[in-house]
Amino acid sequence: SGAIVGASDATVQLLAGGGAEYDPVRTGIIGVGYGALTFAPVLHVVTTGWKRLLPSTTLGIVTFRSCVDMATSFPFNVSLSLSWQALARTKGFSFDFVNTAVPDVIRANL
Repeated sequence: SGAIVGASDATVQLLAGGGAEYDPVRTGIIGVGYGALTFAPVLHVVTTGWKRLLPSTTLGIVTFRSCVDMATSFPFNVSLSLSWQALARTKGFSFDFVNTAVPDVIRANL
């Protein structure tokens, strides 16, 4: 997950244009911080948890699991993704930034 998320960020930066230079630190923060240390463990816990709790693959069970995922892990994951994006794009990382800008980014996008 870290490699895929990092590669997608690099692709966006290189193809987006706008005159901005490629920022490998941003790619590292998003790829490792979000992809490898956040998204992959959350996805692993959710999928293995469902396999243990509801091992059936009937349409009703899959629909139920999907609805619960959309209402719980999806908003959590999107919030984490937006937070890592905000952290990776700032040049003045501070505790104050984490307490103000990250919640603002989440509120603005959810």
